[in-house]
Formats: sequence, structure tokens, C-alpha cells
Amino acid sequence: MRKWIGLLLFLSICSIVIAAPDALDGSVPESGASMSDGGGGEIPPFEAMAETTANIFIYVTLRQPEGPEASGIEIDSTYCLTDWEFIQFKALAPLAIRDTAEVQFYLLYRAQWAPFTWNDLNLLNTYEDSMWIIDPIENYITGVDAVPYRWYTYPKTRDNFGDSVWNMESVWGAGYATKGVCDEDVNWYYTSVAVDTTPTVRFSPEPCRPVGEVDQWLVLGDNILSYPVDLNVRRWDSLAMIIDEVGAGDNMFEIHTWDPATANWIRVAFKIGAMIIGPGPCAPGDVFRLIKSVNPDDELWSAAKPGYVPMDDSITNHTLTKPPAYANGDNFVMMPYQTYNMLLATNSVMEGIDMVRASDVLNDIGYGNSVEIHKWVTGAWVRIAFWIATTPIGPGKVLPGLPLRVIVQNEVVWPPE
Repeated sequence: MRKWIGLLLFLSICSIVIAAPDALDGSVPESGASMSDGGGGEIPPFEAMAETTANIFIYVTLRQPEGPEASGIEIDSTYCLTDWEFIQFKALAPLAIRDTAEVQFYLLYRAQWAPFTWNDLNLLNTYEDSMWIIDPIENYITGVDAVPYRWYTYPKTRDNFGDSVWNMESVWGAGYATKGVCDEDVNWYYTSVAVDTTPTVRFSPEPCRPVGEVDQWLVLGDNILSYPVDLNVRRWDSLAMIIDEVGAGDNMFEIHTWDPATANWIRVAFKIGAMIIGPGPCAPGDVFRLIKSVNPDDELWSAAKPGYVPMDDSITNHTLTKPPAYANGDNFVMMPYQTYNMLLATNSVMEGIDMVRASDVLNDIGYGNSVEIHKWVTGAWVRIAFWIATTPIGPGKVLPGLPLRVIVQNEVVWPPE
């Protein structure tokens, strides 16, 4: 089935190529703006043309020949107050150490899914990659950039949400007009490419590995959480220490992981006084139960630094199963990012729906295997998808990187390894 989906998506991409402008010399929209390599010339009017993105440059599909390799990026810090939010990035290969004859600037992209490839930046049927270019602020002390939309000299830059893409409800849906930092319902993911403008415009063969900032609430009692992006820790006690220090602190009492074969929670970390014990291994993509028993205040955990998004094949809990004597079994999994992208692209191409529904996830796991899907909401599980005969029901929106409870009646490997 996935092969047929891939074929349909390939054909849809081919149709974009056929429809794209036939200029191959780095020409720009008819406004006459130019792509200079010196950092001080005119630039294409990205923001003004946000709704006609097929006309911005030619890099939607016609990126020939391939340009310089992208620099990796990491999230350096995040911040949120009312009307003041930002995410700060650093380049692993700043322009200062690159060959200026090969790379003139970087472009930074923002989306509500993790863009691993150019195709991932073209998932939505009605929007292409240039739609997601943002205007990073390099000199965030003065708020002044030499040239908008380009990341030049500074090794660090910020997304201050100074553009209009983040609050386009026509794209993201009603109720999603939010900057997203410190908002559990909106999580942003970023990637970057390198651009060479001499003698023609050339772009990186692929974007760099995406990074993201994912928010989850910590409330008194039980919390079902995912380890959504890489925080450079691989032990439960190290992850617990990060969570314990969120907000006012004292958030961590115990951490448990689920064993679907025995239907039991197993303690993997606990706190004694100020000491946290838990030497066992953890990895991005894991789902766990955290018991919060000291600090009575709700705290928001923003997982962000360095923020690398795990690929599906690196997630450890692929096998959804049940105890032998049970008719059904609970499994606690994170919505995998690449599977999410596939479902999003399929919905956009086949139905014109720019979201992933809970029913899409249930259907992808498969009729005869999956029974229901639940979402953790403020201390309780809420059913969001189920079957009626052979029809999956569940119109609600699902976000990547967040935990789900999947009930199965047969063992199934999902996502496929």
C-alpha cells in the first residue's frame, strides 16, 4: 500500500515540475528583484508573494545543478512571554568558516511537521517549499538585519515570528494562530539550506536535519509524555533531571515505562531527596509515565535543545503487541515524524486536507490489528479513533512527536522498519 501511495505522490510532484516556470537561470518574479551575492542588493519579495509561492525563484523543483551542502543547525534556546516569543538557533558550520565563493547565505524554514527532505517541504498540495521560508533575525539586540530572509554573518540567529506564516489560520486551521512557543497544541520544526548565487542560483541537495521545539504539560499526579526531540541525554536519570528543573522545580517523583507484553508499568527512575536514580537507557521517541507529586503547579516542559528530530527507524518501540492471555493490549507510542509526513502528503494530494486525522493513524496501523487510539488530555485518556465495521472513525487532528495510546488485538510492527 505504501508503494502505491509513494507512486501517487511521485506523480503529483511530477505535475508540479511540468507546471513550474521554465527559467533555469535563477531569474526572479517579474517584480525585477535580483539575487546578488554581495548581501546588499535587492531581494525577492518573499513576504509579499507568500500566497503565490510557485513564482518565487525556481527552487521548488528545478534545483539544477545541486549546490553546496547545508549546514546543520541546533536550537540554542527558547523563550516565551506574552507577546514576546523566540527560538534561537546556531549554525554548526557558520558562514565565517565556509568558502564564500561557494556559499553566500543560508535560508531557514519553519513548518508544523519535520522537513527531512525537499519533498517534505512540498507536502501540501497547494503550497510549496518557498511558503515556509522565514525571516530570521541575526542581530537580535538591535532587531536589524542587513538583508531580510537571509542568514548571513552571525553564527546564531532567532525566529522572532516577524512574518505572517505562523498565524495563517487558512493554512494551519482555525485556532492555530499562535506563535507556538509554550503552546502544547502548536509545535514548530525547522531546517536550513545553503545558497550559492554565482553564477546561477544553486541550493543544497537536501535540507539539513530538522530540529524542533515540543511542549508538554506537567500536572500533579500522572503524566504521559514523549521524549520528542534529542536533548543529548540517553539515561532516564539525565532526562528526569531536565524535567525536574522545569519551572519552579520538584516536578519529578518517579518515571515508569510500559511493558506491553505483561501490561505493567516498570519503574525506571525515582527521586530520593535531591538525588535521582535511574541509570537505564532512554532514547528520543520513547514514551513514559512521569509521576509529579511535590510541586502542585502546572508546568510546561519545552523539549528543544539541541532539538534533533528522530527518524522513524531510530525509534525503539516499533512492535505493538498484547499479553498472550489478553484479547487486546495497550501500547504507548510517539506519533512518528516520517510516518506523519507520509500521511499528511497523502491527505493533501488525495483529499485536499492539510492535516493528519486520528482515523488516518488508526487506518495506517491497519484494520484487524488496531482497535482504538487514545490521547492523553489533562490527566486522563480520551478516545480519538476507533473502528465502525471496517471504517476508521476519528476526525480530530493528530500532531507529530506526541504520545498516543494504541490498543491492538494482534501484534503489528508500526511504523514498518
